[in-house]
Parts: sequence; C-alpha cells; structure tokens
Amino acid sequence: MNESAGSADCFAQRMTAALGPFGEYVDIASEDVFQTWQNRTGLCCLVCGRPAEIYHSKVRNLFVRHGKGYGPKGTAAQRRAARETFLHYRFKYWVRDELRVRGVAAEVEVDLGVRKPDIFGESSDGRGYSVEVQWSDLSYENAAQRTADQQTAGVHEVVWLTRNCDWVARLPALGIASFAPT
Repeated sequence: MNESAGSADCFAQRMTAALGPFGEYVDIASEDVFQTWQNRTGLCCLVCGRPAEIYHSKVRNLFVRHGKGYGPKGTAAQRRAARETFLHYRFKYWVRDELRVRGVAAEVEVDLGVRKPDIFGESSDGRGYSVEVQWSDLSYENAAQRTADQQTAGVHEVVWLTRNCDWVARLPALGIASFAPT
C-alpha cells in the first residue's frame, strides 16, 4: 500500500483521516468523530497501514499521526510526495465509502490482473465498474490505455476523477479541484 516510501518507513504526516478497525474511512476533522476516537486504539495510516492515533497539535489542530516508532523520517521531498500519496488514499477511501453509503458495492485497489483500479465494484446486475482518482499529470493516451486495459479485464464502466481537465470531454471523467472531500 505504501506508494511514497521506498523503505519500510512511511513519510506521511499531518494526516486528517485514517482507516478504522473494519477498513472504514475515519475523518477526524469532525469534532464528534474526534471525540469518538480520542484515547482509543484501532486506527491505521491510510498510506502504510501501520498503527495511527489522533492528537491535537500545539495550536489545537486535529491530526492523525503514526504510532510510536512509525513517524516520518524521510527527506523533505519524500514528505511532500507522501502528502500527495496520503491525499490520494484519503480521496479513494472517501469515494469508496460514499458509494457504499448509497448501496453500491465498492472496494479499493482490487487486482484485475492487468490493472488495479483505485475503486472497483460490481452493480447488482454483475456489471463491473471502476473509479480512477488521478491528481498528477496524465496524458490522454495513458488514460485511454488504462481505460481500455480495464475494459479488457471486464470493467464495463470506468470513470475518472481528475484535474487533467484537457481530456475530460474525451473519456468519462469529472474534473476535480481538490483531494479534500467536503
């Protein structure tokens, strides 16, 4: 799961969400969620899957941080890359949970053989669908190839959530401005 670190260390920091004990997305920015998880164990880092805990920063901001011994140890560049990785994971799990709330089966990173879409599921009639979350630059050609690869693997519908707005009219896509779900 660890896209950002080349070693056993996870460089993600200043996180505002984690996975709960049943793989559910937990956003601690909400005061009631924070109160629920304060002084409890069971949260895991979205990026590396290691234990995480919530805390107040010195200026009383709410964050999720790694448990003891798992904190960020990388360079500034690695920590910047990890921030994008964390936001990517956060958005994927948020999308998955939003689909589930609406009664749609969805999982994160299901291996389809040729591709591993960000979110994959099947509708009640057995049709496969996927959602791709793409923040970094991606050419139309690469996006089209990824779409074709998934369709070959049995995915009927592929939707892109992306800031690459120059090709959203050419593939099923929605332009997004931020990885921060509201």
